[in-house]
Amino acid sequence: MKRNTAFIRILLLSLLLIFGFTHFSFALDQVVVGAWNVEDLGKPEHRGNSAKGVPQQAADIANYIKSSGVHVLALEEIYAENETGNPQNDTLNKVVKTLSSDGATWTYRLFRGPTSKAVTRLTGVMWNEAILKPAGDPMPLDVPPNSFHGKGKPTAMKFSAGQGKMDFVIIPVHMKSNRGGVEKAALQRVEEAKMIVACLPAVGEKFATDNIIIIGDVNALHHSEEAIKIFLDKGFRDLNEQDLVTYISKKCTNSPLDRALVHSYQRVFSDSKMEVFKPTKMTPEEFRQKLSDHYMIRVSVKITP
Repeated sequence: MKRNTAFIRILLLSLLLIFGFTHFSFALDQVVVGAWNVEDLGKPEHRGNSAKGVPQQAADIANYIKSSGVHVLALEEIYAENETGNPQNDTLNKVVKTLSSDGATWTYRLFRGPTSKAVTRLTGVMWNEAILKPAGDPMPLDVPPNSFHGKGKPTAMKFSAGQGKMDFVIIPVHMKSNRGGVEKAALQRVEEAKMIVACLPAVGEKFATDNIIIIGDVNALHHSEEAIKIFLDKGFRDLNEQDLVTYISKKCTNSPLDRALVHSYQRVFSDSKMEVFKPTKMTPEEFRQKLSDHYMIRVSVKITP
């Protein structure tokens, strides 16, 4: 009888362990990658319309990020408080502190390039280290200083989902806006796209992977824009080819500005689709005033060996 009881206990424990590991693997069968232009975070006086002069609150930003389910988030239009060292934003410092609970460990990195002291309209990446770990140092792309709409250079950063699992590179971008004329801006975006794709071989060589996501505020008004075609010609796929609207504007009601571009032949992106994440209990005008004139976009990426 004692032998049977001991055997049953061992059997139950084994089943619990198996279920636990199986459940864990199902819970992490994909990584959710997001991108968000947080509209002049740190300089509320630069925000537009009803949001002008209204500072975003860290609690509201943290709630939006947490409810989105993203594990890593490309950032655009962030202002830093310091001109030396790694750029920091006071609101983001509070955001990652708020998000770091229940086993999550969030942090972020802002990019401005190795020779620039700019602290305005930077790009960056925020991530949960309980899910993803950086693999190597960020790599600023070799483009001329201040050649992009934002002051920060496009910068590649590699992440790993764990030993023996897939890794990928994320490149947050903020390309030329349509202010000052749509045609002129579109031509500038063509030049920016050429600069990015010219740097991709060096990115692939440094990080030893072609799992590359170019994501962020591309500012293209249509998927057939010439700048987008430059990425497609290099084997990328525009995950916003349906031109889902991501920008909140009464004047420009059809603005699919935010996009994610992935290598079409990489297995980790074979099922990837882009979504626009909109809070259900907040009107567009409320969202614009409290948070941003851009919604977050998010993309799922397979976790594969």
